[in-house]
Amino acid sequence: MLKYIITQNLKPMTISELNTRIDKSEKDFENGDFVKAEDLLAKYEK
Repeated sequence: MLKYIITQNLKPMTISELNTRIDKSEKDFENGDFVKAEDLLAKYEK
């Protein structure tokens, strides 16, 4: 994972980008468009 991060030339989000992602996440939650952690665990434990 660390090698992937290093090779991707990642940069921090701006405050504007962070706020946009938070707003989208809140809208997704309100619309029921999200996956529960339990569902993800079940999917990858197989």
